[in-house]
Amino acid sequence: KSTNRISVPLVPELGTEWKEAASTHWEKAFPIQDFRKVDDWRSFNQKPADYPSKVRVARDQTHLYFWFEGRGAPVPPEKGNPAFPARDRFEVLLKGGNKEYYLTVGPAGETYTYPNLEVQTTATAGSDVWYAQLAIPLKGVAGEEGVKARVGRVYRMENGDREESSHNGYGIFNRHEPLWLNLQMQ
Repeated sequence: KSTNRISVPLVPELGTEWKEAASTHWEKAFPIQDFRKVDDWRSFNQKPADYPSKVRVARDQTHLYFWFEGRGAPVPPEKGNPAFPARDRFEVLLKGGNKEYYLTVGPAGETYTYPNLEVQTTATAGSDVWYAQLAIPLKGVAGEEGVKARVGRVYRMENGDREESSHNGYGIFNRHEPLWLNLQMQ
């Protein structure tokens, strides 16, 4: 079992302010930072990501909220594929009970979920940083033991180069149980 317990704070004010990246209520959320590069099978150096990322997680009575900050010039979505953020994106893998959900959000607010989940998103982008927020309904996502999560970022530059990073340097689809974050609802 995973022992990476995170106490997800109850922040009722986010029910009305979650879309505001600069809201001071996000400071009450649990921070996940110091993202590490995801290495391939040949090496595992856990070097800091060249494109730093920060994530915060909080909840209210009905939703789980994620706040993302991605450093590096936001790469616009690919033409002809506006639904899936195939370039720069944050990825979240949630596990509650025996269900798993894969969610992505990009700097233009483009979102993908599988299986389909009623997720609300918002995003804003500057010249060298972008922010996105997700509101995920707890009903149907949280199992009896709470929610487990994996969080990562894929930064794909316009020239095709790519950097993948995560909160622990492992790819989010590595199913090894100790790599999951146990989100404990306060």
